[in-house]
Amino acid sequence: MSVGGLLNAVIDNTNGSIGGIAIVNFDLSGAIDTQGDANFQIFNQNNGSGGGSIGSDATINVTAANITANSLLAQIDNTGGTIGGNAAINMNVSGSATVTNDATVAISGNDRGWVGGDQY
Repeated sequence: MSVGGLLNAVIDNTNGSIGGIAIVNFDLSGAIDTQGDANFQIFNQNNGSGGGSIGSDATINVTAANITANSLLAQIDNTGGTIGGNAAINMNVSGSATVTNDATVAISGNDRGWVGGDQY
């Protein structure tokens, strides 16, 4: 897959509600080659009106032979939101990942073991 600019695979559930699973699947037998950034993201955060809600798991799966990009970002942002199951990022690159500037893989937000100060 060749992209002349930005590759942006996003679920934006900011202040929204997903009853089941939120999943970004990018499964290529060949390469991802972008002249811009490669972004794989799930947004479930609070932008001031309450956080998003995902009833089950939030998952990003990226599989490729090689990745070439200016920057690489794989992120689940659950700051102020809730995820009823697990949050996971799975990066499977069988060859090489060549990133010119920076690569970030991050899950940020609430610890699902704590609600209102009480552990469940």
